[in-house]
Amino acid sequence: PLQFYFQRILDIPPAFTSASLAFGSSVHEALAVYHGTLQRDEPDDPAAIKAAFLESWHRRKKSEKILFTEAATEKGLLDKGVALLEAYLKEPPPQGIVGIEMTLMTPVHNSAGEVLAAPMKTVIDLLTQDPGQLLVWDFKTSARQYSEMETELSLQATVYANAVWENYKELPAFEFVVLLKTKAPKIQRIPTTRTPHDFGRLGDLLQVVDKAVETDVFYPIESCLNCSGAAASTANHE
Repeated sequence: PLQFYFQRILDIPPAFTSASLAFGSSVHEALAVYHGTLQRDEPDDPAAIKAAFLESWHRRKKSEKILFTEAATEKGLLDKGVALLEAYLKEPPPQGIVGIEMTLMTPVHNSAGEVLAAPMKTVIDLLTQDPGQLLVWDFKTSARQYSEMETELSLQATVYANAVWENYKELPAFEFVVLLKTKAPKIQRIPTTRTPHDFGRLGDLLQVVDKAVETDVFYPIESCLNCSGAAASTANHE
């Protein structure tokens, strides 16, 4: 899409950041602080975790233009973020933490077993070692529950599982952990799996994308149903 061309090829920053995107990023930073205390075997400090969320939010607000809606006011989002973190802290804590916000440069193979020219950069929210198997945790904030079909079709899960497969030579389990922005905050957990066959299909798809980029094949997205925020549609039209 043209959004990729503007942001990744021309390096044009978006006109604004959607409040939901800024919210999700700030929740992720707070979760990383919590997981760090677990990894270091330190007592968790709920006040420090909430403070990390608020600090991240205010830092982004100073550096970016955040777009709010009537349904997503700043106060409402901040209250919801604190409530979601409180709900997550009541869950059984992750055990056997291997890495937090892990950046991996990963080779990708196509279905013919050929290695693609460029590796893929991935950032994994949380990787743990369960008895006998590595587990990838991917955290989401959402106003609605995820469906099993969404998780089965998620390309992100394939990319992250492939990164662990290539770097650790082990096929991991995968779990989406969805922090639901419902009236009463809830935590939804949905496990899913990926196989080497899925990784080969990922490589095939990336080859097609690479060819499109090389030949300057970019298209506008007319509907924001397929973009992460109205900024993408604005840039497409401009």
